[in-house]
Amino acid sequence: NENTKAANEAGEVVEHKFRVLLFDEVDVFLQKDFYGATYGPLATENNEMIYEIMSHIWKQRATITESELKDMAEYKNLMEICDSRIVAHAIRKMIVDVKKVDSHTYECHQGKIGYRQFGSLMYNQVHGYITAFCYFKEYELGNV
Repeated sequence: NENTKAANEAGEVVEHKFRVLLFDEVDVFLQKDFYGATYGPLATENNEMIYEIMSHIWKQRATITESELKDMAEYKNLMEICDSRIVAHAIRKMIVDVKKVDSHTYECHQGKIGYRQFGSLMYNQVHGYITAFCYFKEYELGNV
């Protein structure tokens, strides 16, 4: 732009805000078991509080609201020990996903949730929190 051009001609330092993605270990990235696969860099947290919240969401799935969950001791405790923004986002995602279970296509075989892909039943896929709630459903049906 004109301002940048004028600043350069005047000998001023112009800062540009660029985003750069650096790859380390490119050889690992290009291996056949990683290249083309989905990589989800995230932290996972498994504890009794999360189970209790998810269990409550499952039991109250028809009418559950985020404000109802905020009254739970487990919710309050989780907010204290984890980043509250991450917890709040995850809770909202759980509420959305629990309502998708009945229309979600999956198969339960030998106590595991699987998804058909190219004619085979794949057990290493997770569809957000929907898969977890499918386990709740199948447990109630006596299949897990």
